[in-house]
Amino acid sequence: MDVTVPLDSYKLAAQAIQIADEYMLALIECQAIRIGSPDGQLFGLVDEAGNEVNSLIDADPAIIEAFEWLSQRGQAEMVPEQHGECILLNIAPEIHYCNAHYLMWTKFKESGGIDEALRNVVAFHTEK
Repeated sequence: MDVTVPLDSYKLAAQAIQIADEYMLALIECQAIRIGSPDGQLFGLVDEAGNEVNSLIDADPAIIEAFEWLSQRGQAEMVPEQHGECILLNIAPEIHYCNAHYLMWTKFKESGGIDEALRNVVAFHTEK
């Protein structure tokens, strides 16, 4: 059976992924220890009690989940530092809140750019 998914479902999926990206990023920024400058993208690891740890395996499970999500999306990587493993975020700081990027996104969205980009996406087919 061929299942056709309405385009609105693609918009919802894209929005859900964006929300997940932002949540996982915020989790790292709020729970891990920022190393270096206040706007730096390098973070030390902590456990559930907030104690510093040297390895991802010992980190808070929420941080592990956030790192795994972001690394699969190409937005984070694990790097060695003098005191152990650290998370390096591979994103521009504050990109979701930058006015210039927001205006570019709004123009793209209003011009039908999302619909055009998602037109090439093939829906997942299921059989009953």
